[in-house]
Amino acid sequence: MSDLTAKQKQFCLEYLKDFNGTQSAIRAGYSEDSAQQIGSENLLKLVIKERIQELADEITGNTNKIIIENVRFWQETRDDEECSRTDRLKASDLLGKYKAMFTEKVEHTGGMNLILRGDNANV
Repeated sequence: MSDLTAKQKQFCLEYLKDFNGTQSAIRAGYSEDSAQQIGSENLLKLVIKERIQELADEITGNTNKIIIENVRFWQETRDDEECSRTDRLKASDLLGKYKAMFTEKVEHTGGMNLILRGDNANV
């Protein structure tokens, strides 16, 4: 992180407020005239992307860790006979949704008529 300037460090903090690169650049102290370009450039820099991710993880926690903790909690709740039936059903439902067990699959039978317009219409 020592590779970042003071403005870049502030940009990272500001970016987490609204995910708007231009406004983050302005609030970080960059000129309004160049804020859009600077914001775009900053978001392409690996060191800035990494810092934004580090800050986001500090705020919300590591995504993988949160997923693991949630799944464990749902499993424990589902299996705990002292929990209410409603809570156990909800935990079971959340586990099923996480595992995409309830995804509806729709099968289309029949034909489709396509009308192409434009340069590739006769391809």
